[in-house]
Amino acid sequence: MKNAFKTAVLKDKRYKRFKEMIEQGSFALDTQKLVEELETLHSTRKMRRVKAPAFLKNAQQHIIELTLENTAYRSRSVEIMMQVFRLMQNINEHIKNMSIYLQSQYNAELKEFGTVEARRNAVSNMMFTFTKVEGQFRLVFELAQFVVKDIDQAGYGIKAINDAMMLGVKGNH
Repeated sequence: MKNAFKTAVLKDKRYKRFKEMIEQGSFALDTQKLVEELETLHSTRKMRRVKAPAFLKNAQQHIIELTLENTAYRSRSVEIMMQVFRLMQNINEHIKNMSIYLQSQYNAELKEFGTVEARRNAVSNMMFTFTKVEGQFRLVFELAQFVVKDIDQAGYGIKAINDAMMLGVKGNH
């Protein structure tokens, strides 16, 4: 990247403010912690350890416990999805606006890049830190979607077990 453009942008107050928002402000979020929380939510679910003989001894209690746990875990996963979705929308808007700002504010400095494509790449390179954070938000969002989807599938399994038990009760009477 040519030096004049990069040097000017790194000194720019709006750019610095956006970088500060990413590092310490409204976009500062420990995505690794959320990833670990989602992985823990998924891996510790009782539904993963259900064995038929033990389950059938007290099926009603197990169904209630599994349903309550799934509901709580699903709710937390959706809460995480909502949080990162809002941040993704917000950061994308900031990235778009900052890119437009850099292109217009530093038009003279960008001319040294020659082609329009080279200019776009120069601006894109300055946005790398921000797009990297947006990618981390997207990862958390997608992992939460996987957890929610798996919990929903488990709910269908619980319902199928319950329906099968109800058929057995009806068949015995």
